[in-house]
Amino acid sequence: MGQPLSVDGLMGDLVAHVRDGIVVTDLSSQKNEIVFANPAFLNMLGYRENDIVGQGTRALLGKQTRPLAAQTFRRAIAKKLECLVTVSVLCRDGSERWLEVSGSPLMLPGQPPYYVGICRDVSQRVSAFQAVLESEIFLAETGPENTGHETALSIDALTSLYNRNYFEEYAEREWSMMTRQHLPITLFMLGLKDLDLVAQDGSQLSESKFKEAAADRIRGLFRRGTDLVAHFDDTRFVMISAGMGWEEVELMSNRLHQQVSDLIRQLTQHVKTEQEALVHVAVGVSTSIPEEGHAIDELIQAAEMALLDAFSATGKPVVMRSPL
Repeated sequence: MGQPLSVDGLMGDLVAHVRDGIVVTDLSSQKNEIVFANPAFLNMLGYRENDIVGQGTRALLGKQTRPLAAQTFRRAIAKKLECLVTVSVLCRDGSERWLEVSGSPLMLPGQPPYYVGICRDVSQRVSAFQAVLESEIFLAETGPENTGHETALSIDALTSLYNRNYFEEYAEREWSMMTRQHLPITLFMLGLKDLDLVAQDGSQLSESKFKEAAADRIRGLFRRGTDLVAHFDDTRFVMISAGMGWEEVELMSNRLHQQVSDLIRQLTQHVKTEQEALVHVAVGVSTSIPEEGHAIDELIQAAEMALLDAFSATGKPVVMRSPL
C-alpha cells in the first residue's frame, strides 16, 4: 500500500494555494494509489483527504469518460509517460465533473516512483460545447416550420453524417472558440481507395454500402458531445475534436485505421481477387492550438496532405502532419 506523501515548508505553502488541483499517486502500488491531493483538488470534487488517500485512481473515473481517454491515461501510467487527457471524475456527492489532467512521472532519490496530475476543471467548457452542438442538431432536425429543409442542407443522405458544408461551418466556429481558449483542435481525415474495384470483383456490396458501414464504424469511435463526424467527399470522411491531448490523438488515429481496416476485411473476405488489399484505408491527422491570424483551412490542408502521404507511404497508413 502506498504511503501518504508529506509536502512541507515553502513547497507545501505553494501547493496549498495554487488554483489547479494537484494529485500524486504511487506508481509502485498495485492500483496506482493516491498518496497526496492538494486543497484545490479536494474542493473541486468535494472530498476530504482521508476519503481518497489510499484509493486507486480508477475508482474516481466517471462513467462518461471516453474509453480511449482512460486507455491513454493507463498507458501513460504504465510506461511512465507524460499525457494530457480530459476525463470525467466522480465527486463525493455522486455527480461527475470534467477534468483536464496534465500528467507526468516524478522520480525522487530514495522514494518510490510517483505520478503527478495537474487537474483543471473544464466542466463548463465541455457543457458549453455539448449545448452548442445539441442546439445545432435540434435546429437542423426541426428547422423553420418543421419542414426538414435545414436537415437536407446539413446531413449527407447516404451516410446520415453531416455533410461537407456543415462541417466547414462548424469547424470555423470551433477554431474561433479554441483560439479564445488556447486549447488544441484536431482533425482526422480517413480515405478509402479502390472501392470501385471491389464492386467490379464480385462483391455483393455496392460502394454505397461500404461507405454506410464505414460511417457507422467511425461514428461509434467519435462519441463525445464535442466530436463531429462528416462525409467530406466521395472517398473521404473527416472528424474534428477539441481539447484532445497528443497521446490520445495518436491512439485514436491508429484505432480509427484499425477499426475501419478490420471492417473492410470482414466485408470483402468472400470476394475472389489476386490483390493483397481490396480497399486501401489511410488516415491523415493534423492538430494545432489555434492562434490569431491563422485559419481552420490550414488545419484541413495539413490533414489532406497527411492523408496523401499515408496513401503513398509503404507500411505507414497513418500520418500526422502539423499545419504550415
